[in-house]
Amino acid sequence: MIDNLRSLAMLITVLEEGSFQSAADRLNVSATVVSQNIKALEVRLGHTLLDRSKRSIQPTAQGRKLIGPARAMLDAAEGGFQALKSDPTEVSGNLIVSVPSMLSGGPLVNIVEDFLLANPRIKMDLRFESVQRHPIHDDVDLTIGLYPLNHKNIQIRDLRGGGGGFFAAPDLAERIERIPAQSVLTTIPLLMCYGFGSDEWAQAFQKEDAELDLDIPFRMKCDDVSVIYRLCVSGAGLTVLPHSMVREDVKNGRLVQVLKHISLGHAHFFAMWNGRSAKSDIIERFLDHNEEVLARVRAQSAQAE
Repeated sequence: MIDNLRSLAMLITVLEEGSFQSAADRLNVSATVVSQNIKALEVRLGHTLLDRSKRSIQPTAQGRKLIGPARAMLDAAEGGFQALKSDPTEVSGNLIVSVPSMLSGGPLVNIVEDFLLANPRIKMDLRFESVQRHPIHDDVDLTIGLYPLNHKNIQIRDLRGGGGGFFAAPDLAERIERIPAQSVLTTIPLLMCYGFGSDEWAQAFQKEDAELDLDIPFRMKCDDVSVIYRLCVSGAGLTVLPHSMVREDVKNGRLVQVLKHISLGHAHFFAMWNGRSAKSDIIERFLDHNEEVLARVRAQSAQAE
């Protein structure tokens, strides 16, 4: 079927151009390829389609029967291509996005991948950084940050994560379950991200007066959640991870959720961009996509609980 369609397209091009060589130049193939395709089509159909005996190539009687349907087919395909090119919903452009380093291994990476596949004409420069960038003063189009910026031209949208919990490898999880919750912070090795997050681990197990970043002992602290995740799976310590990141690990027993009685809030971030930016349409499309995915993740987490 596909061979027939390719050969019909070459047949119409030869008739439009008046020669095999001109058709080949237009199609960016050799004249031999064009001739072989048309001859193969003639063999499959059992009819000669082109009269090659005259100075100008003309269709035979049988060939003329194909011209109308073949041209209609090509016109319909071309119309579809043009409709895609002119589709106002098809957005194109390059987007520079600054994101906290702590999100480099989290669900945002999958969200970006899914967004780019759904929008093939959009390019993205994704920068994981330890410093929050300013979407007006710095060379970025969109900033995902931990705190909102105050500027009259900055647009801000709240982003809520998909929820998380405390996780540990099975052996360590058994040890955690055997001790009082209030002893966990001082007896279990902890893996922490800069920024801490999840309402500072539910205010360090409800101890409001704890100097959280300073007094909690930790075995590892970094701003890349993928590093924290790998250490957690290896049994190096207890940490907080997004449900969406560990769902398969929990299913296959590589990780266990512990301390379920401690309620952790959804991670909270802010998306900020210049409201006067020519890229506002792309930015809002990306944020809409981001929120749609996170909403599904939150719903799945709620069902799991």
